Amino acid sequence: MKHFGLEEWVDFSRDLIPEKQKKAMQQHLETGCAGCGNVVQTWRRVYHMGRVDSSYEPPASVLRAVKGNFAIHGPQIKSRMPVMARLLFDSFASALPAGIRAGEAAERQLLYTTDTHEVDLRIEPQYGSPKVLLVGQLSNSAGLKQPVDQALVALVAGTDTLAESVTNRLGEFSLECEGSSFQLQFRRQDEPAFSFQLPMFEL
Repeated sequence: MKHFGLEEWVDFSRDLIPEKQKKAMQQHLETGCAGCGNVVQTWRRVYHMGRVDSSYEPPASVLRAVKGNFAIHGPQIKSRMPVMARLLFDSFASALPAGIRAGEAAERQLLYTTDTHEVDLRIEPQYGSPKVLLVGQLSNSAGLKQPVDQALVALVAGTDTLAESVTNRLGEFSLECEGSSFQLQFRRQDEPAFSFQLPMFEL
């Protein structure tokens, strides 16, 4: 008994084969071949479901609601990998004179950059206290380096937010905290795409 291939049965189910071959395959089915019969039934169901699905139209009210919601909110897609700023300058990378190294902790100056922004950061130890003060300025890295105001600044350690601030009209911010390892994150509520963070740094 001659059996036909799967592709032939798919075309048979969709009525896409020559009439002569179609008669031969129909005669084969009439012999009672269970395997081929099951294949034909399966592909006929698939073909029928595809035709029904392609002809389906959702209600007009649902389409209007979805389109309206998309127009207001836009696609809510978040990048899995946050933009990470690059360190350009660290005052601690240069050796200090022996007398200064022997004294109390000195201020530390850091400069970070991304493709679009710069962060000038100064870390000031609070003498007689375990806390430190972080003072910085956020600006655009292109052109005239205009300050970025109303940006949210968060000082985090792991999953904990230690302090938060908002840049002023000059792009300046200040945060006070206690600890040794930190990360700064920047974002703007009115610009979902504006988001970056500084690599982890230690005091």
